[in-house]
Amino acid sequence: MSNDSNADRQVTTHYDRERLPAVNIKVPWFDDYDSLLPLALGSVARQGPDGTWGEPEEVTSDPRFTWAWVLRNTTEEQRNHWLRDVCEEYFQDAKELAYEEFGRHVKVWQEGRSGGWLTVEGLGDYEEWTTEQRDRWFGFADQVTAMVADVHRGFLWALYTNVFEEFEEPFGAHVTVCVTIEPEAYHLAYDDPEATHDKMRAEAATLIAHAAAAGTLPEWLSVTVE
Repeated sequence: MSNDSNADRQVTTHYDRERLPAVNIKVPWFDDYDSLLPLALGSVARQGPDGTWGEPEEVTSDPRFTWAWVLRNTTEEQRNHWLRDVCEEYFQDAKELAYEEFGRHVKVWQEGRSGGWLTVEGLGDYEEWTTEQRDRWFGFADQVTAMVADVHRGFLWALYTNVFEEFEEPFGAHVTVCVTIEPEAYHLAYDDPEATHDKMRAEAATLIAHAAAAGTLPEWLSVTVE
């Protein structure tokens, strides 16, 4: 079934390759990064005292992660590096999408100033495309455009997972401390959105000291934080 909304759409091209279809992948200037925060990290289900699992709860990025934090703790060179890295990753995703939609025989590359156009070769003269071919192209183009719109969120995600978590060592809402008493290991679970390695080690050491004093644990053991 054809998509009537595509009937009046024009196939875009880059001026250097006038007969080849292309998608504009220029990433627009953006500076309102706080509007994209907090980042959605997924969902977590918690196990209750009776052993049953509750409904999944959405987990978001640490509230300390703000654009002001990024500006204080990274250089412009570092930010440009991560933005370029994300753009390259998204281009590779778009390239794979083209292969999935049109086959491995097509050639896909970037061209234009700063690589602002994604061009596809191997689809024939677009002036002679059937309605089905046009619909497939515009479906592909719309998905690539959505990828471009997501670049800034992906940029924040890269900074959060590669810079912030290394810098602040946040654990999120659920933390597990592994207490090893040879030859067995025990896991103590904590719920603390502000947890860091140092804090967890201190809390684990306190609990272990109390347990050892009560005679429920030996005084010697090793502690690792996961």
